[in-house]
Amino acid sequence: MNRFDSGKLELLALKDLRVIRAAAQVGSTSGAATMMSISQSAVSKTISRVESTLNVKLFIRSQLGIVPTPDGVMLLDYINSIFEGFDLAANRIERIRNPGAMNINIGMHVGPSGYFHSQILSKLGETGALQAGCKYGSYSETVSQLSDGSIDIFLGDISELSTSDFVLFPFFKDQYCVVLSSSIPPIGTSLPESILKRTWVIPDLSDGLQQSLSVLLIENGYNTPLKRIVTSSDSLIYLLCATMGMPTLWPRKLSQLAENLPIYATEVFVPDSNILYGAAVRKRHEYSARIFDILSEIQSFDEVQSLQNSD
Repeated sequence: MNRFDSGKLELLALKDLRVIRAAAQVGSTSGAATMMSISQSAVSKTISRVESTLNVKLFIRSQLGIVPTPDGVMLLDYINSIFEGFDLAANRIERIRNPGAMNINIGMHVGPSGYFHSQILSKLGETGALQAGCKYGSYSETVSQLSDGSIDIFLGDISELSTSDFVLFPFFKDQYCVVLSSSIPPIGTSLPESILKRTWVIPDLSDGLQQSLSVLLIENGYNTPLKRIVTSSDSLIYLLCATMGMPTLWPRKLSQLAENLPIYATEVFVPDSNILYGAAVRKRHEYSARIFDILSEIQSFDEVQSLQNSD
């Protein structure tokens, strides 16, 4: 968060941060107003006030609605780090007040988990569960949270998780590739210099994937470090940044689940970036049976079966 003055950040009210987060989540001021039970003009005024305080532009308008700018992405990282603690505390309090309710925290290793997150939430809702929040983080952070009970379900690459500690629900195999805005002409199987010189939005990849990305750049004759923003925010945020012309990385098959976004997955793959995408739950979890049933059902979805069978 070096981009922002810490003194100015301290001037922001929590209610303002909630509004900013809601606007980013739903992609519109009207949707944020509905989520926060305030007027649309109040949302717009809050965004303007925060932008004025920080002296940055947080959102731009696009055909998708309002989209976070690079500064907006950085602020949302900061906001998410604050509310993760609140969400966890609220979850624990609710478990004490209502021990019979199923309160679930879903942890997402940075990657395109949005489709599966929404499906799991829908199925949890049908069981009467109280879903307390969603946590984003690096691979090691999220696995650690699964181990210590801070989260209940892990979504991401499960290829290196131990079956002695976790019950694994594989969805499909995938590989990271370069993702570009549909406004950029197809580039074939190599990265032109015009793409390499852009500002990239890079998810907080593992050390192995960071090294693989370096190999990819060297193979394309580019030895200068990328101009990039590294973010562990919701994957949708950096995909929306891709619609603004900033290249990003994404598991290729999951592009089939983002048809509403003006992006395309290229044929430029990151070397040695194969993943096994799925979900994991701690063994002997208190809600094991119900969670296992939900994840098993999602495994049988037509969309998942199609991704399993695609090359």
